Amino acid sequence: MKTNQKLTYFIIAILIFTGIGLGVSKLKKETKPVGKLYTESKTIPVVLERGSAPEGSLPRKEISARSEDNIISAVKKVSPAVVSISGVARRRDPQRYIEPFPFRFRERELLEKFFGKDFFEEFFPRREYRYFKREYGVPTLGSGVIINKEGYILTNAHVVRGVDKLEVKLSDGRQFKGKVVGSDPETDIAIIKIKTHNLPVAVLGDSDSIEIGQWAIAIGNPLGFQHTVTVGVISATGRKLSEMGYEDLIQTDAAINLGNSGGPLINIYGEVIGINVAIERHLFTLIQGIGFAIPINIAKGVIDELIEYGKVIQPWIGVMIQELTPELAEEFKVKEGVLIGDVMSDTPTEKAGIKRGDVVTAVDGKKVKTPSELRRQILEKKVGQRVIITLIRDGVKKNIPVVTTEKPSEIPEIEVKAPEKIEEEGRWLGLDVSSITPQLKRRYNLTDTRGVVVTDVELGSKAYRMGVREGDIIKEVNRRKVQSRADFTRITKGIRKGAKMTLLIKRRGYTMYLSHYEKRFP
Repeated sequence: MKTNQKLTYFIIAILIFTGIGLGVSKLKKETKPVGKLYTESKTIPVVLERGSAPEGSLPRKEISARSEDNIISAVKKVSPAVVSISGVARRRDPQRYIEPFPFRFRERELLEKFFGKDFFEEFFPRREYRYFKREYGVPTLGSGVIINKEGYILTNAHVVRGVDKLEVKLSDGRQFKGKVVGSDPETDIAIIKIKTHNLPVAVLGDSDSIEIGQWAIAIGNPLGFQHTVTVGVISATGRKLSEMGYEDLIQTDAAINLGNSGGPLINIYGEVIGINVAIERHLFTLIQGIGFAIPINIAKGVIDELIEYGKVIQPWIGVMIQELTPELAEEFKVKEGVLIGDVMSDTPTEKAGIKRGDVVTAVDGKKVKTPSELRRQILEKKVGQRVIITLIRDGVKKNIPVVTTEKPSEIPEIEVKAPEKIEEEGRWLGLDVSSITPQLKRRYNLTDTRGVVVTDVELGSKAYRMGVREGDIIKEVNRRKVQSRADFTRITKGIRKGAKMTLLIKRRGYTMYLSHYEKRFP
């Protein structure tokens, strides 16, 4: 009986394994082999008619099956025109030293151990530190881009500033001595020349047509690694680096490092749209730097003058401009534009009839919303050129022709920042004022006799955060003239708590508006 059971179990097991084997065999016949553990992508050519786009996609001017092909093509087009610029800058820095003692330092230490420090300090005191200037050379490194077959190279002014023995290395390895033809510190653009011809030339594009998000390619010599290419996008436009003196910069996330300065920032079509100029990075952190470039249109506006005159003869119209804050926009009843804070005497704007308090909205039909935009529009003009200034005066739009003139060598720059959020306080504005007396005129170097002078501003007060400083002359309060302390007191007493306040002040000979308005919400 047990034998029959074992035989039965054995037969059942054979049948089960046989069935499993047949099933696996059939599965192998119906399934293809897997091969590698990863799938290799294959490029499938896509041919589309010019101007067409797949359904549901964004409209495009040109569609490429591989974007990298365009990047490679752009780099090949511009890279031969990119050069490396090196030299030695002369520096003079204060150095500190101790005048020699009767004994050398090592001998003094040994004798102090035997006689004691007090003994030496009494008979051989240490001398005071003294300063002297020692001149030494600092190696410099930068980049540039060839813009003319006859050897003219575009770069940054700070790359060649104070540099001796300027050397230029081309993409083919040839080296030449470079000569600075012209330099403009304000735009940070310079032109250098090398003695050769038939050079590859880069095409200069149009920086006004760039858009945020488009490709950006930087080529240069960062840290001495020649012809390095980095790729990113245009992150922003119109950036300002006040501490460095730059305005209206292009921001990109394409990696830019020391040595990239002066090199080109190009678009995907191989056109130069900017000149790499600066990086912003935080020390002691892992935050990577943000790159900035000067728009190529700014450079194009000064190239001819640098080559011809060696410097830039800047056009100028003679106004002090300031940002139109929301408070000032409400005060002057305009939506956008640039406020004229003052009009200088015997200047093109004064002759044309432009007045303080006018709000400029366009130059030659092109809108301006910020002081940097207005300044740039004027700088792109030529000296002696006629421009049409569109402005709003007391709610009326006017078009006034102005002929530019050459900018004087010394014009004070007065910048007024937008006021911070201001809380209510007991003291009106937190300032003290006085009539203009002979003593105060001497103290603050004033020439005016009408108005009130600010003799004290409470730190952190409403007036301080608006931008009022000691020595300022208040000429108007809420567009009402102030000629004496009595006028100031009478006008300010009529201003209720929390109401708008607009001051016209005069500082260093020029006027500007400061305003604050605290809105009330239900």
